[in-house]
Amino acid sequence: MKHLTDHGADPNKCLVYFVVVPDADEVRELFYGAMGYVPKKVQP
Repeated sequence: MKHLTDHGADPNKCLVYFVVVPDADEVRELFYGAMGYVPKKVQP
């Protein structure tokens, strides 16, 4: 809260959402697909 008020933000207007998903990679791929983004494959 101190960081918000120090920078002029109203803490009453700040919301944080925590979303739990079983597989973050699947959600990421769905998000990329919805945005039309095709990521480059990462070489191990």
